[in-house]
Parts: sequence; C-alpha cells; structure tokens
Amino acid sequence: MSVVPLVVAAAIGTGGDGSTMGAVAAAMALAAVAYTGLFTLVGLLIRRSLIWGLAYLFIWELFVARVGQGASRLSINTYPASVLSHLTDIELPQAERGFAYAVAIPLLAAGLSVVLTAWRLSRADVA
Repeated sequence: MSVVPLVVAAAIGTGGDGSTMGAVAAAMALAAVAYTGLFTLVGLLIRRSLIWGLAYLFIWELFVARVGQGASRLSINTYPASVLSHLTDIELPQAERGFAYAVAIPLLAAGLSVVLTAWRLSRADVA
C-alpha cells in the first residue's frame, strides 16, 4: 500500500525518470518487508502494539536515530535510504551504509522476525 504511491510521487517529482522510479520502488519494497516482519512480531508479543509501534516510529526513527550515530544503526529507515542513495547517486541524510549491508540487514531483520513469529505461534494455544 505504500510502495505504489511513493513510486507515483517519484514519477511526478522526476518527470517520469524510470531509473529513479525503480530505485524508489526497490528501496520502499525493502522497507516494507523489514517493517512488516518486525511489526508482525511486535503485534504478536506486545499488548497495545499499535501504540508501541507508533512510539517506535515517532520517537526512535524520527528523533533518536537522527541524533545519534550509533542509534541510527538500529533504525530500519536508514538502510532503505542508503539503498535509494546508492541507486540514484543522491546524497540523503543518514544514508551512509554500504549497499550490501543496506540490503542485507533489513532482509535479515525481516527473516528473523518471521522465524520468531512462526516459532511463537507454533507454541501458542489457539482456541
């Protein structure tokens, strides 16, 4: 739901530049996979997960990770931004990750989240 509108916005903003639209699609798909995996696990483990998820986004991603260099390594947002920066040669703030790490870390986070979610669901009693 978020990838298509952002690709359309990139098309409008760049006048239909296909390479930029492809880079935006790749970076946003990577972000969507990472956030979906993480928030599925959070939704399973934590009560009132919507509130905690919004707190994570607004407090951690938009404030703490932008202030501290070490904290930005724990922010999912910096990795797709790095992918976008590498693919378009546009310098973005907090996008200094290497391309291989920028792709691997969100995929690893998503995969680990899916494995932990599946493990937790296999141990749960569902009536």
